[in-house]
Amino acid sequence: MAPRYPDPRLAGYWRLPAAERTRIAAAASPSVQRMLVEEAQAWYLNESPGHMAQMLMPRFEKQAPHLRLIDRTFQRIAAGEVDRVIIEMPPRHGKTRRASRWGVLWYLRRFPDRRIILASHAADYAATHGRWVRDHILANSEIGLAVDPNSSAANRWDLLFSEGGMLTVGAGGSPIGRGAHLMVIDDPIKTAQAAYSAAERENIWQWWTATLRTRLEPGAAVVIILHRWHEDDLAGRLLLQQLEGDKEGWPADEYDRWEVLRVPAVAEADDSLGREVGEPLWAERYDRKALLRLERGMTYADWLALYQQRPAPPEGGLFKREGLRRFYVEGDNFVLVENDADPKANRAATELRVPQASCMKFATADLAISTSESADWTVFAFWAYTGPGKLAHHGKLILMDLYRARIEGPDQLPMLEKLMKVHGCAFAGVEKAQHGTNLVQTARRAGLNVKALIPDRDKYVRAQSAAVKWQNGDMYVPRNASWVPEWLEEHVAFNHGTHDDQVDTTAYAAMEAQGLRRHTAMPL
Repeated sequence: MAPRYPDPRLAGYWRLPAAERTRIAAAASPSVQRMLVEEAQAWYLNESPGHMAQMLMPRFEKQAPHLRLIDRTFQRIAAGEVDRVIIEMPPRHGKTRRASRWGVLWYLRRFPDRRIILASHAADYAATHGRWVRDHILANSEIGLAVDPNSSAANRWDLLFSEGGMLTVGAGGSPIGRGAHLMVIDDPIKTAQAAYSAAERENIWQWWTATLRTRLEPGAAVVIILHRWHEDDLAGRLLLQQLEGDKEGWPADEYDRWEVLRVPAVAEADDSLGREVGEPLWAERYDRKALLRLERGMTYADWLALYQQRPAPPEGGLFKREGLRRFYVEGDNFVLVENDADPKANRAATELRVPQASCMKFATADLAISTSESADWTVFAFWAYTGPGKLAHHGKLILMDLYRARIEGPDQLPMLEKLMKVHGCAFAGVEKAQHGTNLVQTARRAGLNVKALIPDRDKYVRAQSAAVKWQNGDMYVPRNASWVPEWLEEHVAFNHGTHDDQVDTTAYAAMEAQGLRRHTAMPL
């Protein structure tokens, strides 16, 4: 039994506007109308997984831009344009249903002689997808496929009159004796506990390298669907492996190159769907308030990993969460919160008021060369230092504000100058590396007090002074600033994380605080 495809003789009809097609169909004879209905069904069944879903279950299947992105991925796989894809999307946003169910069903209709392996964290769960695809073939004759009654188990079934079929397997399981033209790996890790276990992550990696990958037929495609639990999860390791190939200059056809569809719950800069920053992914189901409620019900690290697809690595050890303190501004004073209020211990908050006028204010900058999405950021940090002395409020380093963006080189100096004036900074320190030297020279010609910071030590060594100040309770960040959680996560993950641009500015600030009396610009 072969699936029907739209009649090529009607290609011109389908290119007409919908209103024109409706007019022609209404005026056609009953036999022509039946033919048009059949052709419309064939077109919907073949166009994309989403179109198939819309035709077979119009009352239940939802459509959304991020789901159409999955549709387009399967279309490109069918066309041979891509063979390795990682789909990163938040929980409960329809990615599994569209990819592991409708995507698989649509692919089998297009290629009834090809075989599919679907793998997931548990065998029973993986079999639910096999059962769903099988049952939809049995229930919808218009799909044009039939299941072999002698091979119809939920986790392993074959098509009748063709070579295709589907096999499902759980983590650690082996699909012995079967190959795959399309392999779908859907949520290989089930829980946070498993994700944070180095042994579990290694088991999943070995499952991929020694078992699943060996079942791929020549030219097979692989789709991995997940929300990112951990930086060292399966997707993270595959991308790290790809990066190694890129650095070594391996020929492109000699190692796996993954296309990543990263779609966060809340839009960030350079969003793949063209959303405005802060826009929800699927407002019909989870609007901004609903997402905010979810975010507030978990740690920020879990929010970044599961919903924003930016997993934080484990703590690097230098900066600990508990050492950092908060402040707020009251009139012309910085109010340093030494100890938070604790009603259970009948303890009031301990606060110190520091006149802003008594502080030395300065900036530290870490400049990025590229504005690409994978590059580091340009970061300007604006500090107040209470100076040396024996009083309780002396020796404190206060991070007044932070600017972090991917901006072009010519725009960096004007932005730095503008923000220095806003915060009343006496000088700025810029690392003398890459194009930082050019910015220092240009700034000085413009009359701006900028000094060159010399990177004469390893990043980790440079950061130690800041870590000491942090752990001693002498570093403060704003109590309610929106950028603080992400800034904190980068510091906690330092030396294991993807980015360290914010840490660099903190490290240089602590070094400047040590010798602040010598804050005048250094000669190049």
